[in-house]
This record gives sequence, structure tokens and C-alpha cells, in this order.
Amino acid sequence: MSLYKRRLGAGAAVSLAALLVAILVFGVTALRAEANLVAAAPTPISVSVITASHDPQASIAEFFPGLIAARRQSALGFERAGRIDRVFVDVGDRVVAGDVLARLDVRAVQAQIAAAEAQTAEAAAQTALASETESRQAQLLERGHISQQRFDEVRTSTRAALARQNAAAAAADALRVQLACP
Repeated sequence: MSLYKRRLGAGAAVSLAALLVAILVFGVTALRAEANLVAAAPTPISVSVITASHDPQASIAEFFPGLIAARRQSALGFERAGRIDRVFVDVGDRVVAGDVLARLDVRAVQAQIAAAEAQTAEAAAQTALASETESRQAQLLERGHISQQRFDEVRTSTRAALARQNAAAAAADALRVQLACP
């Protein structure tokens, strides 16, 4: 039992010492806080006072630096890509609906139209040849010199040539429409 009492006595001594240190720390802290509260208030500084009055004739010119931007902006362009030949307006010009702003260089489209017309003429010549061939083959079929299969192939060839001619003419017309659009 004496060993137990010694341990209990040593633990009680340490606890008592810790309690005394805590009381001492809290006491010193409280005294310092109280000393800070008692500090003297600063003395007021005197300032000079003037009386202001409103002058109704006074005016102030105000200048504000900044950038001015348009309220609305429009992204404009051509339906077909190409090189711009001429621009008719400058930045800041007023325009109304229907004004021409720029003109596209149409030489490339004109060259494409010429090529499409040449293809149309070529297809028309092939159609004429196929039609003549079909007429001759019809006579040979009547005499029994060719088979019905051979005649059907010639007739199909005539129809295909006519379809190529129509397609080439339509391509030329489509290019003309592009050229005519403002």
C-alpha cells in the first residue's frame, strides 16, 4: 500500500502544481487586460472651419475618356466565296436597306459558266449522235439484223446522253443564278 500512496501523492503534487500555474497565468492575463482598458483617451485636435456656399452661375466642364462602339453590329458576307472587287462604303458611313456595300469579283464564276455551257454543247452533240444511232438501229431491228437486247442498249444510251445534257444545262443555269444574285 505504501507504493500506491507514493504514486497518489506524486500525482496529487503534480496536479496541484499545474492548478497553481493555471491560476497564476489567468491572473496575470486578467491584470494586463484591465491595465489596457484604463489607458487614457487621446486629446482632441482642433481644426479650422470654413463656410461653403453654392454659386448658381458656376459650371464645370466634364470630360470622360472612353471608347465609342456601335450599338448594333452586323456580320455581312457574300453567299459565295471569292475576292472583293470593290468596296463602296467606309467605316462610319450611314447605309440603308438596298445599298450596295461591296462587289465581288465574278470573273471566276463567268469562266465556270462558259465551261458549263461547253459541257452542255458537248452533251447535246452526244445526244444527237445517240438519237441517230437509235434510228439506224431501229431499222436494223426491223430487218432482223440485230437483237432486241442490242436495240435496248442503244435506246438506253440515248436516254443517258439526254440526261447528261439536261444536267449540264442545269449546272450552267445554277451558275447564272449565282452571278445574277446581288
